[in-house]
Amino acid sequence: MPRRKPLKATVLVAAHKAFKYESFGDSYQVIQVGSAGAKTRLPYLHDDVGENISAKNNTYCELTALYWGWKNLDSDIKGLCHYRRYLAHHWFAVNQKKNVLTDEELRQYLQKYDLLVSKPGYRTLELSWYPMGCGLEHDRPYVYTKRAICNICPEYLPAFERVYHGRFICPLNIVIGKSNVFDDYCSWLFSVAQEIERLLDEDGGVPPREIGFITERLLSVYIEKNKDSLKVKGFPVAQIDKTSQKGNLIKVCMERVGLYKVMVFIRGWMTFLKYYVQLLLGKPVINSKEYV
Repeated sequence: MPRRKPLKATVLVAAHKAFKYESFGDSYQVIQVGSAGAKTRLPYLHDDVGENISAKNNTYCELTALYWGWKNLDSDIKGLCHYRRYLAHHWFAVNQKKNVLTDEELRQYLQKYDLLVSKPGYRTLELSWYPMGCGLEHDRPYVYTKRAICNICPEYLPAFERVYHGRFICPLNIVIGKSNVFDDYCSWLFSVAQEIERLLDEDGGVPPREIGFITERLLSVYIEKNKDSLKVKGFPVAQIDKTSQKGNLIKVCMERVGLYKVMVFIRGWMTFLKYYVQLLLGKPVINSKEYV
């Protein structure tokens, strides 16, 4: 019986600058994001070759690499991670080279699962919104994403609300999957992202990094909507530079004793109070135009 040919896998490693690359396997390929506007062309793949949105890197962030992979890769397995962050076995390890998922492990997991993502975790300080959903009607990402989903894919609205009123997400725009599922996710994601971009343009323009920040929640929305048909596995995210390793270890220790959740909860209420005070002072955070 002929031996089955191994699945071709390509996981793009998004990087905006030169760095000391630690190879974790042939499947991992570094891509320079924002190549279209870069002063220096680095010796990596470039997101301005073929069909691309490289010129939008200022607002789309690492999503320009995700788009490039969707439109230009011919692989059985496609994915995206970051030059400092990779899916791994453990949150922290002395030897990160043995911690990050290898080519063969990616293939083995994707025989059982459709998508591999960052492990759903309690909202970090950077991604905290509001405690128990309070104040979401004044939250810019929530408002514009809801408007976009209502406009182009209202069937996703219940899943969207469950994610935004929940406490866990799959952060960082890290995703690896079977090509058909990866492509389906990207098709949906970028249709929503383009609608969000259009709405922001109508209301004064798109601030730097805005689309990348807002869409970081949408992977969780896609998974929630399609959870009955998708098999998804979450993994810890290894941060491979020394500073990030130290910070990640502190975070894990804080989570173990419950302090991290307390800090996120306090941060959520502080954010809510800030927006509430702004509203009382007549300084609305968002455009007051109706969006539903």
